[in-house]
Amino acid sequence: NVYYIVILISCRLVQYSGPSDKEYKAVCPRHWDRTRSQSLTDAKTCLSMENLRIAETQPEYWWRQNPSTADCFRSVCLDARGTADVRNELTEYQIIREVVWALLGGRASYIFRTLSDSDKLLNNRFILCDRASLATTSIEALDALLTQFARSASHGLLLRTLVDHVFRDGLSSLHPCVLAFASGINNYVSQLDHYLHELQNQSRGPSCFTLANLYVRILPWSRRTGILAGLVMQITAGRFDQLRCPTVHIQILDVIYYVMTTFDVCTDDRTFLNILQSLFLQTFYPFLHTTVHLLSGAASVPEYLYSLFADPEVQLEPTHPDYWSQSFTWHGVDHSSLSRIPRFFHPVLSELMHSIKALCMIIALVNQTGDNQILQNVLMKSEDIFNLIHIPPSPVQSNSIVMKLPRVDTPTSQTVHSYPDDDDFIAFRRELIQWTKRNKQPIQCENSDSGVYNAELMDSLRTNLHSFIRSRCDTVNRYLVSVLLSSPRIVTPGFQYLGTALAAVGSVYLFGAGDRLNDFARDLFQCIRSSEPWYRDHIGLTLQLRDQFEYRTAPMFLKYVRNTFSFQPTPESLIVQTDGAAGSLSDQFQRVRLCFNAEWPATVILNEEVLNTYNAVFTFLLQIKYVKWLLEALRFVDIHWLLKQDGVTYHRLLLLRSSMIFVFAGLHDFLVHRIEALRIHFIQYWNLPDVMQIIQASEQVDDRPGDLSHLIATHHSMLTGLKAVCLLTSSSAILRRELGTVLQLPLVLQSLWSPNLIVSGSSDIDARVTHLIDTFHTHVNFLASLLSTSVRISNMRKLSSLAETFRIAASFRI
Repeated sequence: NVYYIVILISCRLVQYSGPSDKEYKAVCPRHWDRTRSQSLTDAKTCLSMENLRIAETQPEYWWRQNPSTADCFRSVCLDARGTADVRNELTEYQIIREVVWALLGGRASYIFRTLSDSDKLLNNRFILCDRASLATTSIEALDALLTQFARSASHGLLLRTLVDHVFRDGLSSLHPCVLAFASGINNYVSQLDHYLHELQNQSRGPSCFTLANLYVRILPWSRRTGILAGLVMQITAGRFDQLRCPTVHIQILDVIYYVMTTFDVCTDDRTFLNILQSLFLQTFYPFLHTTVHLLSGAASVPEYLYSLFADPEVQLEPTHPDYWSQSFTWHGVDHSSLSRIPRFFHPVLSELMHSIKALCMIIALVNQTGDNQILQNVLMKSEDIFNLIHIPPSPVQSNSIVMKLPRVDTPTSQTVHSYPDDDDFIAFRRELIQWTKRNKQPIQCENSDSGVYNAELMDSLRTNLHSFIRSRCDTVNRYLVSVLLSSPRIVTPGFQYLGTALAAVGSVYLFGAGDRLNDFARDLFQCIRSSEPWYRDHIGLTLQLRDQFEYRTAPMFLKYVRNTFSFQPTPESLIVQTDGAAGSLSDQFQRVRLCFNAEWPATVILNEEVLNTYNAVFTFLLQIKYVKWLLEALRFVDIHWLLKQDGVTYHRLLLLRSSMIFVFAGLHDFLVHRIEALRIHFIQYWNLPDVMQIIQASEQVDDRPGDLSHLIATHHSMLTGLKAVCLLTSSSAILRRELGTVLQLPLVLQSLWSPNLIVSGSSDIDARVTHLIDTFHTHVNFLASLLSTSVRISNMRKLSSLAETFRIAASFRI
């Protein structure tokens, strides 16, 4: 009976003439419009076909009356090929509806199954169920095509899972950039859903909408979704907990910026470029807003210390001596730490860090002094900054892109976009190419003016932002130096301005205060010669130094800081000589130390290491001055007894004194002139107050040659010159040690130049004088040879005059 019914239906279908030419294009499924049948004379069959034919529905619902018969034919065909399975045949419309449902985020589907994991993004994906078959398409081609749709649905599901997770329970624990990124992804998903709904509406119409139509129309969006899904996977590594990483927002910005700049030169999909641009701007805005807030100067000190650019492991207060040198410098130590800074800022990273540090120090100065006028000169409004970089001071909204879908039955002469073929597209590939050749219909994008991709927008934003950061860095840093070096407008007790401290330190340690320091040195030398433990009277030495700056003629900047200088004992001063000897000259001066009680902001430059260098120069100058003063203070009347006893020895002793005065006077002049030249050059370069001319720094606020880094560098250069002149470097150790031995010889001469010298006879005093003369000339010859060799071989031209002094002294034989 079944066989009879099948033959009967087949005969009647053969007699049916079929729909008209117009109806072919409107209702006939593909592959069925190539054959024409004869007229159907049976009224009942005609009436039955007319009732089944509904113009507003898909033809797949009416072109077969008996699905079981087709299933029978299909089973016979599959059995003949040896590929029988348990698949259920669906209509093309049903498969399209299932695919669109999955693309819209539906988790349950007949043709797909879902793998899900609450902690992972990677396992939230669609997998083909191998349940469906299509009468007009081979199993291999259908599976390959559905695999492509499953991949696109998995990518879309990944984006939807991300958005759902972020806005469900992550608003309080995630970075604002992460929230903005999720919002941008949500905007893209909304555009995709709008497009899919349009496709779904077309699939319900009378037109022949097939899987080939769906694939061609969804292909560009599948690629876009796949790129965004890959971007999310790279950021999150497939796990939600990566969204709470401290640097995930930087990674998001870098990845989007890289994808956007790369695609700009290798694709014509301007729609997707606009989507990426909007996504970047929307994600970048919270970071940019915080950066602008910091650069405006309206932030507080904690906001700077815990800002986007601060290293959480190095949190130094702006009043810390190492703040300027160590804060915000982690990026230069470890290249991997650059992950905390977007690549967008890397070209101006140094200027950005210096601007933030300078503004933080200015705010700290305001807090210390209470002078709010200091900040008003550099304060800017965030709105003005946004106007300078041509960005509206409000969150960037993703532009809506409305896709206009062409009608399937509307022919057009335009060509479709050429997209590269997928590697895993097997059997359906050839059929799809043939279909696109017959139906060349493009996807038209209707964008508003605000939604058109602007290739120059990012270049303009980058150029304007970088230009503003550079100009802001120069302005803020120069102003900071002007405030630090100027005289205080409001005198704050206990507050040291850097300019005043630098001028005072140079005037005291480098003997730049003129006669006041020379008077102090002569008084100190009197104490050294008169009292044995002179280095133990620290209070007396301190008061004696401060008295020099209390006169009316003393400059104001020295009066202002006179109480910050004091003499302090050193560990060497606690050593007691058991044999009663005072020790060498160098050892005596090492037992006392001149200290400067530096406070912030003076400690930015005058740290402990710098003050140690100043003290070493001061001690060395004191030794040279003391030896020169000691030789000049020897009186002839004290050895008048030697003239009566041994005139030759008396004459040789006078010549030895003259030779020593020549050597040490030349050494003193060499050191003093060069030290003073270095000090004056630094003082004049930065317009600092001096003893000879008092410069009102407050009237020259803008007249500064550089920023704080340049000030530190020039001061370091001056210290390097001082070390080289005073032989404090490691390369001058031999010369310094030999010079220390020569400095001890005038003390031996002083012991011989005594009216109470006890000698056993003339031969004893002659032998002692002869030994002193030989020792002095031996060391002078060695120094002359060493200095001449240094000038000739090492090209140390600065030592040529000193080498000439020792050469002349070596040629003078007594």
